[in-house]
Amino acid sequence: MKKKLNKDKDDTKERKVKEEVNNAFNNLKERLLNFYKNYKMMFIVTIIIGFIAHGFMLANKLPNHDDLQSIFSKGVTFELGRWGLELIKYISPNYSMPWFNGIMLLILIAISACLIARILGIKSKVKQCLLGAIMITYSSVTCTMAYMFTANSYGIAILLAILGAYFAIKMNKKLNLILSVICLILSLSIYQAYICITATLFIILLIKDCLKKEENLKNIVLKGLKLLSILIVSLLLYLASVIIVNYITGSSLGEYQGANSIGSFSITGVVKGILSNYLVLPRLVFRDFYGLSAGILLKIGYVISFISIFILAIMCLKRISKVSKGKAVVFVVLGILIPLTMNALYLVNEKLEMHSLMVYSNLFILVLPLVLINELNKNFEVSKEKTIKYINNIIVGTLIIMTFKYITFANECYFELKLSYENMYSFYNTLVTRIESTPGFDENTKVALVGNYNGSLLTNNKLRFSDLEDFTGILKNYELITAYSKENFIRNYIGADFIYASAEEINYLVNNKEVQKMSNYPYDNSIKKIDNIIVIKFSD
Repeated sequence: MKKKLNKDKDDTKERKVKEEVNNAFNNLKERLLNFYKNYKMMFIVTIIIGFIAHGFMLANKLPNHDDLQSIFSKGVTFELGRWGLELIKYISPNYSMPWFNGIMLLILIAISACLIARILGIKSKVKQCLLGAIMITYSSVTCTMAYMFTANSYGIAILLAILGAYFAIKMNKKLNLILSVICLILSLSIYQAYICITATLFIILLIKDCLKKEENLKNIVLKGLKLLSILIVSLLLYLASVIIVNYITGSSLGEYQGANSIGSFSITGVVKGILSNYLVLPRLVFRDFYGLSAGILLKIGYVISFISIFILAIMCLKRISKVSKGKAVVFVVLGILIPLTMNALYLVNEKLEMHSLMVYSNLFILVLPLVLINELNKNFEVSKEKTIKYINNIIVGTLIIMTFKYITFANECYFELKLSYENMYSFYNTLVTRIESTPGFDENTKVALVGNYNGSLLTNNKLRFSDLEDFTGILKNYELITAYSKENFIRNYIGADFIYASAEEINYLVNNKEVQKMSNYPYDNSIKKIDNIIVIKFSD
């Protein structure tokens, strides 16, 4: 009798477990279907615009200096604290494939854009499509395409950073908090810069809460502290993971970009970091911030965005003040913090040199006006006010023009890289022919590239692409020709697998009197066989 009762209890428990699993599965299925229905148009439009902006890069193999070196790898991983990047090779092969890697990046960014629209509560189809358009054409994405060997990996890191924010706002369940921390650790382990996206999203979410009449000050402060604790815990666990992984693999953090000084702070460094963060704003208008504001149209776009944010912030502040003075103060503080979160890496590492890959989170400058208008309409019903109508129309028009400009900018980048690649191919194809035609050349002959090519007889394309001067990853023809990875280019693109002289042999040849008398390449007497080494002298 007891055995029968115990069996009935076990069967009941098993049925309950099955029911819970089925309910969870059906709930997840329903949510995914709703997500698909709500954001299908946004996703499709984002992908189409992505192909218009980046299609040329997807259909061609256009390497830059790092891509030449890492054509069959994910680049530096453990030495830069990017152990997650090393793990991705089990998902995506170690090949710099533009069609696969590039399309995966577009898909991942389109999904990320849909998630941000969900997180920020942007329901207008027009504004959703504008958000997706800006996210997929932003200069940082163009820069990511130039580093094709990691393009899809960085897309995963972006998606994980946004998922970290998505799970964090669902604080009613411990599982969501754990998932948020896991996503952020994984994102950091692939590329650390994207934590700025999460931090900025957190600030914008708190700004949204300040505009909700039913939300009290205490809850906003507590939520802010919880979100801050998620970031801190994620960062600390990530740093711990780097120590553990490097210990297991026998690796150590390198000096590049101050990776070996991550986690160390100084008052001077923090002050410099804060100043650098706020100087980004005028630089976007008066100069060029790593390609984000290249050209007059983009600079005007940022000016309009800053003015719109200021006017909308004043309108928000007036209405919040009537509800709660405390919430108004928090609103102002959060607004002051946004520039710090967008480029928070300035605060983390004073040795860091920012570049176009790292500044993706600055796109929220263009997104924030959409959020403020949306929240004003939702909480204070101001849609009929003329000021709101004017600002809304101006912002929509500005984003359309800026999207167009970012598309043309991307294609300009790829066009320059195409010309640089063709110049490099022609240059080294000719060089290989001359090396192989040198008297005494055989399969055991070493090759020594002495000095750096000075661009003699090479068309200078610098002036033709003046908008790209402050942009990372798109190299001029002479920059690509003299890149540190030129030997890899000769090996993989020309197909000539020479034996190259060692660093010691190069140093010996630099001081050799016979070499010093040689002409500079490509002139006569610039290639000569000396001590079983074919020397190509580029400069004195």
